[in-house]
Parts: sequence; C-alpha cells; structure tokens
Amino acid sequence: SPFAATAGERKGIKVIQEFFPPQHLDCIPDLIFQVVVLEHIESPLPFLRSQVACMEEGGIIVVNVPDCSKSLERGDISIALHQHVNMFDMVSLPALFRAVGLQVIKLERSRYGSALYCAARKTKDLQSAAPVKDSGRWARFEAQAGKNIESFKSVVEDARKAGDSIGFFMPQRAFPYLGMLDWFEGFRVFDNLNLWHHRYLDGTTVPVENQADLVEKPVDHIFVMSLTFGNEVAQQLRKDVPNM
Repeated sequence: SPFAATAGERKGIKVIQEFFPPQHLDCIPDLIFQVVVLEHIESPLPFLRSQVACMEEGGIIVVNVPDCSKSLERGDISIALHQHVNMFDMVSLPALFRAVGLQVIKLERSRYGSALYCAARKTKDLQSAAPVKDSGRWARFEAQAGKNIESFKSVVEDARKAGDSIGFFMPQRAFPYLGMLDWFEGFRVFDNLNLWHHRYLDGTTVPVENQADLVEKPVDHIFVMSLTFGNEVAQQLRKDVPNM
C-alpha cells in the first residue's frame, strides 16, 4: 500500500511494496506477525507455507483473525462480510498451522471484541498434519443458517407489510441477510464507526448514520446485527429510546 510506505518512511520503518513472498527480502525473519490477513487469503495453506519457507528453525508466526466461533455454531451468515473468504474458529485456525508443519505454542481469544490470536513455531522435527475434515460441522451450519434466514425474512417482511420504518445496526452484518431478501433500499443503517458517518457502503445508496442520529430520529424496528457488541448496543438503545 502506498499509504503504508509513506507512513513507514515517516516513522523510519522500511516497507517492501510487494506481494508475499517478496523478491527483495534481504533478511531471514525471526517473527512474522499478521493482523487481519488470513481471512482475506483465498488459499491460506500455500500462503503460510511460503512464510515458513523463508524462516529458519525456531521462527515464529503470529496471526490475528476475526473469531467466528459463535457465528459458525449458530449458523449466522452475517460472517460473509465484504472481502472475507475464510472464517476461523478455535478448531480450524490451529489446524491450519499444523497442516503446514508448525507447532502451535499459544491460542487464545481476545479479551475485548471478537478476535483469535495464534502463535506457532517452525520446528524441524514436526511433521505436517492432515487438514481437519468434518463435513458434519458444515451440515450443522447449513441447517441452522436456513432456519435463521427464514426467521429473519418472516420478521422483516411482517414489519414491511405493516408499513413500519426499519433500521439495521452494524449494516455490514445485515447485508448478507438483506441479500437473501433482495432488498437494498427503503431502510436506514447505523454504525458507531465515525469513519463511516454520512458515507456509504459499497454498492448501496443508503447513508450510514450513527447512534445519536437514531436516538434523535428513531425507527419503529431496529435490528442489532452483532453477536459481539449486540447486547451492549441494545441495552443503551432500550434506555435512550424505550418505545422503539
């Protein structure tokens, strides 16, 4: 990214503007630290193998990815976020490391928000493990997702038929469900990310409002689309707008 290169230059940090593995890597890294990368990589196995190949024995790879455990358990299709092609949980993330021959040394959930952290070491004697194959997990997710979609359709369509105003908090999480309804206008969307305020998400013409906008001008029905922060937001909205 040219933005990263400019920021790196300003801070005295060398930034190599190439895809990984770079041709001009002039060192053998002891540590590779990825923040929200693996969920965007279509083929994570060869990507991780290329990182392992450029390290000596004892090198450590640390990753941070969104924790999709709850969504996978509940059949929540809102994890199909823009640009995310992999969804990891406490089973699949360490399995990915073991599949490329890395020794998992630590796996933990974030203390706030919803993220997974995993650290693994390159060890000469460790053999690659076969990737975990569990078609039953997918079948359970698919079955629950179908129920969730039908429930969402039923509640939203009832509100639409009644002519009520509708809003969605955390709009990125709402759009996978709205896509199942083929409905992309005629509602309001809200998020407390200041960067988005009065701007638009890709492909939509509905401006993003914030919580203060919602309190000032409520809707009849608000859907809070977050497993991580949903209760926190809902409790505050019940206090500020008790009739919504």
